[in-house]
Amino acid sequence: MAEIEKILCAIDFGPMTGKILDYTKTISTNLDAEIYILYVVHSLDFIEQFSVPQSYREEYEKQITEQANQKVNELKNNFFKQSNTKFIVKTGNPSKVILEFVDKNNIDLIVIGANNKKDISDFLFGSVGGKVIKLSKIPVLVVKS
Repeated sequence: MAEIEKILCAIDFGPMTGKILDYTKTISTNLDAEIYILYVVHSLDFIEQFSVPQSYREEYEKQITEQANQKVNELKNNFFKQSNTKFIVKTGNPSKVILEFVDKNNIDLIVIGANNKKDISDFLFGSVGGKVIKLSKIPVLVVKS
C-alpha cells in the first residue's frame, strides 16, 4: 500500500474551506502526515490583451496576496496549531501552481473541494479542481459540499 506522508490541501477561502480543512486534518492525524495548505492568488496575466496596465494587475495581486496572508495567519492561529502544517500563498494560474507544487514537494495526496452548485461538466473540464484531477499524477480527494 502506498504511504501518504505529505498532503496538499488546496483552498480558496470559499464556503467549502472549513470542510476541506477538516478532512485534511483528520487524514493527517490518522496517517501522521505533513500538511501543506496552499492558496493561489489567480494572476491577472491573462487579461493583458485588454490593455489593463501592468501596475493595476500588480496592485491587485499585491492586495489579494496581503489579504490571503492575513487569512492564512488566522487559520494558523485558530485551526492548525500542529507543527507538521505549512502554509503557502502563491500567485499564478491556480491549477498549474498546485500541480507544480505537488511535483516540487513530493506530495502524496491532494485534497480539494468541489462545489455541487456548479455544473458537473464545468467541474470536470473547466474548473481548477477539474484540471487538477485530470492532470494530477497522484491521488486527489475531492470534498463535496
